[in-house]
This record gives sequence, structure tokens and C-alpha cells, in this order.
Amino acid sequence: MCVNFSDVAEFCRFTIVGDQNKVKFYFNNSDGDILEITIGSNIAYVNENPVNMQTSAYMIGDNIYLPVQFILRYFEGVSITSDDEKKSISVEYSDEIECSLRLKKDSFNTPALPDTSQ
Repeated sequence: MCVNFSDVAEFCRFTIVGDQNKVKFYFNNSDGDILEITIGSNIAYVNENPVNMQTSAYMIGDNIYLPVQFILRYFEGVSITSDDEKKSISVEYSDEIECSLRLKKDSFNTPALPDTSQ
């Protein structure tokens, strides 16, 4: 399952640089986080750390889609819930936590998935 990451980027006010193939998202946070995505690849670079995504990043129109599990594992300030009956996904943003990445530069520890059993 994937989510429209272009909407997340707009809400979090990321600076976006790139083209239809390779895109860098510069976070406007105190850590200066950077996410690099190549369309059609399941490898993302989270603050220069290569990370396998469950599925490849893809585009529909001008919108970039990323796997929900990837966002849940690596992003702070963004929460995702799904409703199987309605076949919908809700993305919520925190007013109290700035959008950031859990995996920092030169880190070799993959963050654990957050508890989503609430």
C-alpha cells in the first residue's frame, strides 16, 4: 500500500529538487534531513543511508507515491491510519512535532516500526 508523498512534502514544506527520475526532499527542520528517491527503485536514501522500501517509488501525474510502511518506519510528525472497510488511508500531521527522519546521517541502526496498535 502506498501513499501520495507529494501531499506530505507540501504539508511539511519540504524543498524539492530533481526531475521525473530522481528527487531530493530537503526537510526544513533543525537536523537538515534529506530524503532521496529514485522513481522505479525500491532503494531510498535516508540522510545518505540506503534503505530498502517494500515497493518501488512511482509517479502518477506529478505525484510521487511511497510505501506506507516506509513512512511509518522513518518519519516523525506524520501518522498514517487505514480503514479496510472503507478502503481508505488517512494521513495526519502533528502540530507539535516537526517533520523529520528517524534515521540520521552515518547511522547503521534501522529504527523499529512505531506501535500502530492504537
